[in-house]
Amino acid sequence: MNSMKLKPAYALIAICFAAMTFAASGCSSSMKYPAVSDTQTRTYNPGQIVWRDLITPDPKKAADFYKKVFGWTSENTGSESDPYWIFKSNGKRVGGMIEMPDAKSNAGGEWISYVSVASVEQAASKTRTAGGSVLRDPVEMEGRGMVALLSDPQKAVFAVIKSNGGDPTVKEANNNEWLWSELWANNPETSGQFYGNLLGAKIDEKTIDERTYRIIDKDSRRCAGIIQHPVEDKRSHWLQYIRVSDIKTTLQNAKDEGATVLIEPDEKIRKGSVAVLLDPTGAPFAIQLWPYN
Repeated sequence: MNSMKLKPAYALIAICFAAMTFAASGCSSSMKYPAVSDTQTRTYNPGQIVWRDLITPDPKKAADFYKKVFGWTSENTGSESDPYWIFKSNGKRVGGMIEMPDAKSNAGGEWISYVSVASVEQAASKTRTAGGSVLRDPVEMEGRGMVALLSDPQKAVFAVIKSNGGDPTVKEANNNEWLWSELWANNPETSGQFYGNLLGAKIDEKTIDERTYRIIDKDSRRCAGIIQHPVEDKRSHWLQYIRVSDIKTTLQNAKDEGATVLIEPDEKIRKGSVAVLLDPTGAPFAIQLWPYN
């Protein structure tokens, strides 16, 4: 595994997110962001990951990659000065994309997950108290809701949101959509304690591939997983999984389009159903054959 490439530009992520939310607050732009749900559900599922944004130094390269490998389309719904792209899979919104301005060529990108919470302000306060950081204070993003950018005590970056109009309905992902989110933690036990307290969730433990696997369970909903980070001395990191129907073909297509493979499918890891990659702009993600036997 190329451990150096697993370390995105932490400071640049915060700066770029701050610039985006500053514009969204109406201080310099009339930018309106899409809601996290295609429909107004009027219901909320705290603990659920309801949106993902790719922060990348090269939006064009990223858009080309996800289109060719997963069939995602992208559309710039922002302006020339405040660009923001929407990814869609078969017409369904699956995420957004933000340009990382003035990034160095090796800065690397990152997928940022938005976690639904009852109170963004309270989540930010709890994070500070627990030893994490508030990288961007709570702010209203027009069209999307109240958000804040945080990092947990082990420096894993994520966002929290109280969305406008409610959260997406929880349902099984289709192929080429987001299947799961997983925290690669330097200390999974303390990470479990942090997210359990932050979200008011249980942390269930089970054994997978002879390793302890922790699941964040909120109101009997499995929201995300926590595992031991395989690379020492690197900050903890949230990894996003895309469901695929053919692991080998998808992996080869990703390689052909410029992806770097960090972990090849291995029978010792979930029966060879998983691979971990960097997209051509340096953003880590995983692909998962689902279901797998």
